[in-house]
Parts: sequence; structure tokens; C-alpha cells
Amino acid sequence: MGARSPEVLLAQPCRALARTLSHARLGILPGQGHVAHVTAPELLAREVSAFLRE
Repeated sequence: MGARSPEVLLAQPCRALARTLSHARLGILPGQGHVAHVTAPELLAREVSAFLRE
């Protein structure tokens, strides 16, 4: 989730999903909004890779 993601539209649903899924981890991407895959693909890739290595 991007640190600049809209609270009601994205942040709240992301937090709820993370609480529901047993192995979920909610990472916050600093300075990013909803399109981190476009604005910071390397940052997103590092977070996803770190999660998959756990």
C-alpha cells in the first residue's frame, strides 16, 4: 500500500484484507500512492521479493 493511498478507498480495505488473510503482511511504500507499480516499480519489486523469501 502506498503511504499516500486514499484512506477510505484503499488503505482501510487493505488493512481489513491483511487482518483476514492468515499469512498477509501489509507493507507501506513511502511516498507512493495507488500506482506504485508505475511510479516506483523497483521499490514494489523489492517489497514483493522480500515477502516471497519469507
